[in-house]
Amino acid sequence: MTTATLLVAAAIVLLAAVWTVRGMRRRRALRDRTRMEDALKHLFHQQYRGRLASFDSLGGALRLSDSRLMQLLARMQHQNLVVARGREFELTPDGDGCVLVFTHAFADRDTAARTAAGWDRCFARLDALLEEHPMGEKESLEAWPEVHERYAEEFGVDPELGRQAYAEHPTQQ
Repeated sequence: MTTATLLVAAAIVLLAAVWTVRGMRRRRALRDRTRMEDALKHLFHQQYRGRLASFDSLGGALRLSDSRLMQLLARMQHQNLVVARGREFELTPDGDGCVLVFTHAFADRDTAARTAAGWDRCFARLDALLEEHPMGEKESLEAWPEVHERYAEEFGVDPELGRQAYAEHPTQQ
Protein backbone atom coordinates (compact mmCIF):
# COMPACT_ATOMS: atom_id res chain seq x y z
CA MET A 1 0.00 0.00 0.00
CA THR A 2 1.13 3.49 -0.77
CA THR A 3 1.36 6.27 1.78
CA ALA A 4 -1.54 8.08 0.09
CA THR A 5 -3.74 4.98 0.38
CA LEU A 6 -2.88 4.62 4.05
CA LEU A 7 -3.67 8.29 4.68
CA VAL A 8 -7.05 7.99 2.94
CA ALA A 9 -7.88 4.84 4.91
CA ALA A 10 -6.87 6.53 8.17
CA ALA A 11 -9.02 9.57 7.32
CA ILE A 12 -12.01 7.33 6.61
CA VAL A 13 -11.57 5.50 9.91
CA LEU A 14 -11.24 8.82 11.75
CA LEU A 15 -14.38 10.25 10.10
CA ALA A 16 -16.34 7.09 10.92
CA ALA A 17 -15.23 7.36 14.55
CA VAL A 18 -16.25 11.05 14.74
CA TRP A 19 -19.66 10.31 13.19
CA THR A 20 -20.15 7.41 15.59
CA VAL A 21 -19.31 9.58 18.61
CA ARG A 22 -21.60 12.38 17.38
CA GLY A 23 -24.41 9.88 16.84
CA MET A 24 -23.91 8.45 20.32
CA ARG A 25 -24.02 11.95 21.82
CA ARG A 26 -27.24 12.78 19.97
CA ARG A 27 -28.86 9.52 21.07
CA ARG A 28 -27.75 10.10 24.67
CA ALA A 29 -29.10 13.66 24.63
CA LEU A 30 -32.42 12.46 23.20
CA ARG A 31 -32.62 9.65 25.79
CA ASP A 32 -31.84 12.09 28.62
CA ARG A 33 -34.45 14.57 27.40
CA THR A 34 -37.04 11.80 27.08
CA ARG A 35 -36.30 10.62 30.63
CA MET A 36 -36.69 14.14 31.96
CA GLU A 37 -39.99 14.56 30.12
CA ASP A 38 -41.21 11.21 31.45
CA ALA A 39 -40.21 12.22 34.98
CA LEU A 40 -42.12 15.49 34.64
CA LYS A 41 -45.19 13.61 33.40
CA HIS A 42 -45.00 11.24 36.37
CA LEU A 43 -44.63 14.15 38.79
CA PHE A 44 -47.57 15.95 37.19
CA HIS A 45 -49.82 12.88 37.33
CA GLN A 46 -48.93 12.24 40.97
CA GLN A 47 -49.64 15.84 41.94
CA TYR A 48 -52.88 15.81 39.96
CA ARG A 49 -53.94 12.88 42.16
CA GLY A 50 -52.97 14.85 45.28
CA ARG A 51 -49.76 12.94 46.00
CA LEU A 52 -46.06 13.62 45.78
CA ALA A 53 -43.88 11.32 43.69
CA SER A 54 -41.51 9.22 45.76
CA PHE A 55 -37.97 8.36 44.79
CA ASP A 56 -39.11 4.75 44.39
CA SER A 57 -42.16 5.60 42.27
CA LEU A 58 -40.03 7.70 39.94
CA GLY A 59 -37.38 5.00 39.69
CA GLY A 60 -40.02 2.40 38.92
CA ALA A 61 -41.87 4.53 36.38
CA LEU A 62 -38.65 5.43 34.58
CA ARG A 63 -36.95 2.06 35.10
CA LEU A 64 -33.78 3.76 36.32
CA SER A 65 -31.19 2.64 38.82
CA ASP A 66 -30.90 4.70 41.99
CA SER A 67 -27.67 6.36 40.82
CA ARG A 68 -29.09 7.34 37.41
CA LEU A 69 -32.28 8.61 39.03
CA MET A 70 -30.26 10.72 41.50
CA GLN A 71 -28.33 12.24 38.55
CA LEU A 72 -31.57 12.99 36.71
CA LEU A 73 -33.21 14.55 39.77
CA ALA A 74 -30.09 16.64 40.48
CA ARG A 75 -30.24 18.04 36.91
CA MET A 76 -33.95 18.73 37.29
CA GLN A 77 -33.41 20.50 40.62
CA HIS A 78 -30.56 22.53 39.11
CA GLN A 79 -32.94 23.63 36.32
CA ASN A 80 -35.58 24.56 38.94
CA LEU A 81 -38.02 21.97 37.61
CA VAL A 82 -38.51 19.98 40.82
CA VAL A 83 -38.26 20.45 44.56
CA ALA A 84 -37.19 17.67 46.91
CA ARG A 85 -39.19 17.00 50.06
CA GLY A 86 -37.08 14.32 51.70
CA ARG A 87 -37.44 11.28 49.41
CA GLU A 88 -40.44 12.81 47.65
CA PHE A 89 -40.47 15.27 44.79
CA GLU A 90 -42.88 17.78 43.33
CA LEU A 91 -42.95 20.21 40.47
CA THR A 92 -41.55 23.56 41.56
CA PRO A 93 -44.52 25.35 43.15
CA ASP A 94 -45.54 28.88 42.21
CA GLY A 95 -48.67 30.21 43.91
CA ASP A 96 -51.57 27.90 43.12
CA GLY A 97 -49.68 26.27 40.25
CA CYS A 98 -46.17 25.32 39.30
CA VAL A 99 -43.28 26.77 37.32
CA LEU A 100 -43.25 26.20 33.57
CA VAL A 101 -39.73 26.27 32.15
CA PHE A 102 -39.42 26.73 28.40
CA THR A 103 -36.12 26.34 26.58
CA HIS A 104 -35.47 26.75 22.87
CA ALA A 105 -31.97 26.21 21.50
CA PHE A 106 -31.64 28.23 18.31
CA ALA A 107 -30.13 26.31 15.41
CA ASP A 108 -29.78 29.48 13.35
CA ARG A 109 -28.64 32.61 15.18
CA ASP A 110 -29.85 34.85 12.35
CA THR A 111 -33.48 33.90 13.02
CA ALA A 112 -33.21 34.01 16.83
CA ALA A 113 -35.06 37.33 17.22
CA ARG A 114 -37.86 36.24 14.87
CA THR A 115 -38.28 32.92 16.69
CA ALA A 116 -38.10 34.49 20.16
CA ALA A 117 -40.72 37.09 19.20
CA GLY A 118 -42.96 34.30 17.92
CA TRP A 119 -42.66 32.38 21.18
CA ASP A 120 -43.24 35.59 23.13
CA ARG A 121 -46.54 36.09 21.31
CA CYS A 122 -47.53 32.42 21.84
CA PHE A 123 -46.95 32.84 25.56
CA ALA A 124 -48.92 36.10 25.54
CA ARG A 125 -51.86 34.16 24.12
CA LEU A 126 -51.39 31.42 26.72
CA ASP A 127 -51.30 34.01 29.52
CA ALA A 128 -54.49 35.58 28.18
CA LEU A 129 -56.18 32.20 27.99
CA LEU A 130 -55.17 31.34 31.56
CA GLU A 131 -56.61 34.71 32.67
CA GLU A 132 -59.83 33.70 30.86
CA HIS A 133 -59.47 36.46 28.28
CA PRO A 134 -58.60 34.54 25.09
CA MET A 135 -56.59 36.46 22.51
CA GLY A 136 -56.68 35.75 18.80
CA GLU A 137 -53.61 35.32 16.63
CA LYS A 138 -54.04 38.66 14.85
CA GLU A 139 -54.43 40.50 18.16
CA SER A 140 -51.36 38.82 19.66
CA LEU A 141 -49.27 39.70 16.61
CA GLU A 142 -50.00 43.41 16.93
CA ALA A 143 -47.14 43.65 19.44
CA TRP A 144 -44.85 41.37 17.38
CA PRO A 145 -42.83 44.12 15.60
CA GLU A 146 -41.95 45.87 18.86
CA VAL A 147 -41.09 42.58 20.60
CA HIS A 148 -39.01 41.46 17.59
CA GLU A 149 -37.00 44.69 17.49
CA ARG A 150 -36.25 44.34 21.22
CA TYR A 151 -35.02 40.76 20.76
CA ALA A 152 -32.96 41.68 17.67
CA GLU A 153 -31.20 44.36 19.69
CA GLU A 154 -30.77 42.07 22.71
CA PHE A 155 -29.35 39.22 20.58
CA GLY A 156 -27.30 41.51 18.37
CA VAL A 157 -28.77 40.21 15.10
CA ASP A 158 -30.00 41.91 11.94
CA PRO A 159 -33.76 42.48 12.35
CA GLU A 160 -34.42 42.49 8.60
CA LEU A 161 -35.16 38.73 8.37
CA GLY A 162 -37.88 39.05 10.98
CA ARG A 163 -39.30 42.22 9.45
CA GLN A 164 -39.59 40.47 6.10
CA ALA A 165 -41.21 37.38 7.64
CA TYR A 166 -43.73 39.56 9.50
CA ALA A 167 -44.62 41.47 6.32
CA GLU A 168 -45.25 38.14 4.55
CA HIS A 169 -47.32 36.63 7.40
CA PRO A 170 -50.92 35.83 6.41
CA THR A 171 -52.33 38.13 9.12
CA GLN A 172 -50.57 41.06 7.42
CA GLN A 173 -52.03 40.44 3.95
